[in-house]
Amino acid sequence: MALNNLNIKPVYNSSEHDLLNDFYVPCLENSIQYDRAVGYFRSSIFLLVGQPLFEFVSEGGVIRIICSPDLSEEDLNAIINGYDKRFQIISANIEKEINDLLNNEKTYKNAVILATLISIGSLDIRIAFCNPAKGVYHEKLGIFTDELCESVVFRGSSNETYRAWNLFGNFESFDVFCSWLNSNDYDRAAIHKAHFEGLWQNDIQGLDVIPLSRKAIEELKRVAKPSLSDLKICVQSEDTFKRSPFTYQLEAINNWKLNGRRGIIAHATGSGKTFTAICIIKEHIESGIPAIVIVPSRLLLRQWETEIKKEIANIKILLVSGESRTWRKRGMLASYTSPRTVLGKRIIIATMQSFLERH
Repeated sequence: MALNNLNIKPVYNSSEHDLLNDFYVPCLENSIQYDRAVGYFRSSIFLLVGQPLFEFVSEGGVIRIICSPDLSEEDLNAIINGYDKRFQIISANIEKEINDLLNNEKTYKNAVILATLISIGSLDIRIAFCNPAKGVYHEKLGIFTDELCESVVFRGSSNETYRAWNLFGNFESFDVFCSWLNSNDYDRAAIHKAHFEGLWQNDIQGLDVIPLSRKAIEELKRVAKPSLSDLKICVQSEDTFKRSPFTYQLEAINNWKLNGRRGIIAHATGSGKTFTAICIIKEHIESGIPAIVIVPSRLLLRQWETEIKKEIANIKILLVSGESRTWRKRGMLASYTSPRTVLGKRIIIATMQSFLERH
């Protein structure tokens, strides 16, 4: 694993890039450590990253996160008026957030992932707050480090949340510095890495950085899975579809089957044509026979990839476009289009231009 094998751009933004798949995932796949210091962190990011996160952790990867507590105005006033009690106030706030995660059906799975990663030693979280309580910690710094000790450092607008990295989420942008490039990048990367270590050691003036309380960790460990493999089984054994098709979608699927599995699906805008197609694809690939999705643009290629990953578990996806390199490897297309069912569930998503180049 080496970060310097990647084609890292100096700037990324949501209008030109898929921040998750163009930057975050490739960097994570080539790193052994990920450090993040942000104003806001949400465990839903783990579900968005998905399989690359499990692979990163299973290979010994470690994540360190520094984030700001979600303090109310009453909390801030209490800290200002009783500064000696700031640690108790912060800890009580974090413990409440964890209880809210665990007691909410929509976020329970996020909490289980968070708890398991902490329990097995793959994730460490520390809380940063201003000293005195005059505002909130609001930096946005990220550092990927590989086994050669080279680093990719990024600073910009994105927090560590689902909405920040999702293709359909916020508009974000950030600058990137690679430690192996010119002296300017090397110096910037070194400065930011030293700053993160200062944060982690609680050695930055004007800030207090503390670990999670023992009570918070014990509460999380109560729902943690024994191992990463147990966590993967838990996540992947849930119902594959997060939503069920409506009656009109079921009718369209049935009509498509009656027509010899050929046809055009015509629904009103926003009524779920993509989801209807994914239902058809899921049934098709269950037998191990691959499927091919052809789209007119790179943006739609990423949208289809996102939607398929949300709805179909344990799916292998090969992206075929001008900016993807994996599909060009010898034998890759042949394995993804092979009728051999032992190769498992596979989908090729190709832009029309790249598809035509191969035919």
